[in-house]
Amino acid sequence: MTSTSVAPTTSALRATTTVDPVLARIPAAARAETMEGAAAYAAFYLRQLNEASKAGDPTLLDGLAMASCPMCATFYNSVSSLQAERQHHVGDALKVTDFEPLSFVDGKRTALVRVKLYAVPIVDAAGRQVDTTEADSGAFVATLAYEGRWYISRLQVAK
Repeated sequence: MTSTSVAPTTSALRATTTVDPVLARIPAAARAETMEGAAAYAAFYLRQLNEASKAGDPTLLDGLAMASCPMCATFYNSVSSLQAERQHHVGDALKVTDFEPLSFVDGKRTALVRVKLYAVPIVDAAGRQVDTTEADSGAFVATLAYEGRWYISRLQVAK
């Protein structure tokens, strides 16, 4: 009679690093806690609004702005309405043309983001055009907060 022995096995524990899924989407230039990083983040937020509108997916805006930002909530709700109606933008409705830091003191971190708005078709799930966005140009003043990474705390139309 032959006996066989089984060598004991050990499982190696692997260290895993959890990556913040929101942080993973933010470009490197928009991560630094600098004036330039703040301005780049504000521009990133508006470009992300384009992506959310084209996908009809408000979750692409999750975690980018604070709940206290009324205009951010309006943008989120607008994309949520697109999703509910199974609609989306056919292209980029806005283009960031320039961004610059305005103020970078502890109590106030702001950036100016200039945009060009395009008339872009809004289509339904069947691809039929149901509306069009309006063409214009303008600028936003973004107030930002840094809590390990940037957040939009307030967004206003610049006058």
